Amino acid sequence: MARHSVRPVFLTLWQIHFPWSALASITHRLSGLFMALSIPLLVWILNDSLASQESYDRLMSISRTCFILKVIIWSLGCALLYHLNSGIRHVFMDLDFFKSQCQGQGTALFVFGCVALQAVYFTLWFWSITV
Repeated sequence: MARHSVRPVFLTLWQIHFPWSALASITHRLSGLFMALSIPLLVWILNDSLASQESYDRLMSISRTCFILKVIIWSLGCALLYHLNSGIRHVFMDLDFFKSQCQGQGTALFVFGCVALQAVYFTLWFWSITV
């Protein structure tokens, strides 16, 4: 006689409570994807800024007035901060440090806290120089 297990009929990801270590891993991948997808924009900005003095001045003028460009560059900076901090956490875990579930949760929370402080500092610095 076959046993039937009770399986969820409707599964919504928003109702699942992921542990902090899972959220850290997922957001690490998302920040990497965001940065990878932004490479063409960054290469275009770099190319345009190095083409001539006039193109550099034009790009700086656009960056002072275009709020969307400022937000994109700011979000890339925050993504880089998070990806770097979380990547260091992953390297330590690859080296067999912080392998227990409790330590994984603690290091994930530590990374989130460090990134929050760094993001506040970066935000204050970035918006003060771009105003």
